[in-house]
Amino acid sequence: MAEDTYFEIYKDEADDWRWRFRVAGTRQIVGASNRSYETRKDCQDSVDVMKTCRGSHVYDLTEKPQQAEIG
Repeated sequence: MAEDTYFEIYKDEADDWRWRFRVAGTRQIVGASNRSYETRKDCQDSVDVMKTCRGSHVYDLTEKPQQAEIG
């Protein structure tokens, strides 16, 4: 993203850990954990994985799948 972004780690209403990803200027949430974590460390580990995903492939699931080459 061109704008500054950041992760927030917080506790939800069930007292479990979650993360969300925001755009700094607008504070708009553009991503969030789809599950809760029992420990802060597990939540932080998930954030660390997400931070390494920059440059990942994007698959458009609305397009007709193409046959993958095996080799």
